[in-house]
Amino acid sequence: MANAFLKTYSPNKVINRFKVVAFSEQLSVTSDGAGRGFATHAEEFEPTLVIDTEDWVALMQELRDDIDSRVAAQVAKSCKSLARLLKDSK
Repeated sequence: MANAFLKTYSPNKVINRFKVVAFSEQLSVTSDGAGRGFATHAEEFEPTLVIDTEDWVALMQELRDDIDSRVAAQVAKSCKSLARLLKDSK
């Protein structure tokens, strides 16, 4: 579950609210691979952005809250799916 979350998570919505200048950018590199019996997917991002110095703590808190809420929603969805499967198997 964490793996699926990490593959799809993007902090852009939160980061965009804190940008001070339009030319802030983000470098993203993605790679996929396959081997015998396994597959890999990796994404790296390196943001270069300008924010007001007093906003860095708020940015970190909002990123944490965003991740927490998205993970909680994904866990709730998984629990509902599992409960449905268990109910249907009876």
